[in-house]
Amino acid sequence: MTTIAFAKYHGLGNDFIIVDALDDGTLAGTDWPGLAPRWCDRRLGIGADGILVLVPGASDTDLEMRVFNADGTRAQMCGNGVRCVALYMADRRGHRGKGLRISTLAGRIDVTWATGLGGKRAVRVDMGPPGLESADLPVRTNRDRVVDVPLGELAGESTDGSGSDAKKIQVALEAFDAASEGGTARVTCVSMGNPHAVVFVRDAGATPMESIGPVVEHLGAFPDRMNVHAAQAVGRGMVIARTWERGAGLTRACGTGACAVVVAGILTGRLDRRVIVRLPGGDLDVEWPGDSAAGGSGGVIVIGPAEEVYLGRASLDAGGRA
Repeated sequence: MTTIAFAKYHGLGNDFIIVDALDDGTLAGTDWPGLAPRWCDRRLGIGADGILVLVPGASDTDLEMRVFNADGTRAQMCGNGVRCVALYMADRRGHRGKGLRISTLAGRIDVTWATGLGGKRAVRVDMGPPGLESADLPVRTNRDRVVDVPLGELAGESTDGSGSDAKKIQVALEAFDAASEGGTARVTCVSMGNPHAVVFVRDAGATPMESIGPVVEHLGAFPDRMNVHAAQAVGRGMVIARTWERGAGLTRACGTGACAVVVAGILTGRLDRRVIVRLPGGDLDVEWPGDSAAGGSGGVIVIGPAEEVYLGRASLDAGGRA
């Protein structure tokens, strides 16, 4: 039996298996899409929302982070995962007090240390500017941007291959309408390296994301699927959010999603530039100083915690090498 070392980390309950392949080039060739569903299974495996594989990066970065969802699909970026990797590199690789430049499919992410909420050690991540153009998300629509648009306008056949698409979509949209401000689900689509759909609701905790999320994720307007968020503005300085994450399902926190929620809230006039995002797993401090056209840096800044859970070894058997 072939086993390798791993580290289990979480950011606000969004948990990951970290595999350090920085010194072992053979691990990069492992069939991670095939292995992820087995390792991430919470009954039969280690249990996690995804796997983060660390490999050597380009010359202008310190490392590359490859993100594999629990279903084996590859993700462009993961905000909570970046914070977990930063903590791992500090505690296990001696990068304490140093910034990190992490390469992802969404581009380079710059990470530094900060003091978070409650005075605790935290990780500050410049997530880069949000993407709003429909063609880049992508969203199939004749609109250049999807900002505060009725979700029903984007409804169509599902992409998940089920045979009861129309009825399933109707039921999900009616549930989202019933939960939403004004009685109509209005969506804003934002890319933070991965695509997000944000709908503001009266009560995020009462919104049935476990049934709405998988349907909206697979709407035909979203050819690459979609992360789906129910957001509840609590004044202008706080927002409560629940997330259905593509490839993972309901998660206790989503870093890129928190950024998307804040951007959507700013664009629709609900939120200030700096906001506390309250997630089931805890709070994130998120700021969008301004888009570059308005003289801002363009990047969304997140400050939040990460924690080591344990170290272990796991079998590569039945996952195999590519």
